[in-house]
Amino acid sequence: MMNQKQLAVALEREQRDLFTRMQTEFWQTLFCDLLKKHSFQNDFFLVNANLTNEDVVKHFRKVVSELTAKYDLSFTETSHPTRTEFKLRFCYYGNKKKMSDELSVIVCIKDITIRILPHNPLLKFFWLEEYRLVENILTGMCDELYNLQKQKFNKLQEDYKKIESSSKGLTSKTIEIAQNSIRTLYEASAQKNRSLVQRNLYSAMIINGQNVRIYHKDFLDDPKVLMNEFGKK
Repeated sequence: MMNQKQLAVALEREQRDLFTRMQTEFWQTLFCDLLKKHSFQNDFFLVNANLTNEDVVKHFRKVVSELTAKYDLSFTETSHPTRTEFKLRFCYYGNKKKMSDELSVIVCIKDITIRILPHNPLLKFFWLEEYRLVENILTGMCDELYNLQKQKFNKLQEDYKKIESSSKGLTSKTIEIAQNSIRTLYEASAQKNRSLVQRNLYSAMIINGQNVRIYHKDFLDDPKVLMNEFGKK
């Protein structure tokens, strides 16, 4: 059995893994969908004949300023001798250390890079001449987040908050009680094709053909959370 310090480290690692998984799934899907909607060919005629790095930086400075004003976002601009980075911040989370999901656009001498920070390994390169495509992705992403897919974005932020609070009050003993109780109830249920994976923070299982995650804190607060999942069709 782990002492409280070891447990705190393990719980923090599991929370970080959940943040990564959730963020990757949400942003990767959104980004790929936007990329399918736009193409460099559609905007090729808009590219200047003598396009320079400074032209693109100036263009994105205007685009980012307009987006931050329209959607009340915060952003930073960082300049280096060979590149300029713009970071748009979308949502904040983290009780101990304040973090945010950030869209990073890096304009270099000959190319542009898009990244989602801090967890998602998403990394996409574009030629400098494709700056209009990158602009479409930026504006499209904000439109999706705050208009078309606002419910999904709100749910992402709610899920972040749930992960943040999921370790509150847990000890090695209470985790063991939750794990044993959940395992007993699950094995006694009428579920077919049972699959159960247990961590310190949660138990993941298949219920009625769906992947379900039960946080041990929620189960200890109210065991009905598991029984309610059994009752869903």
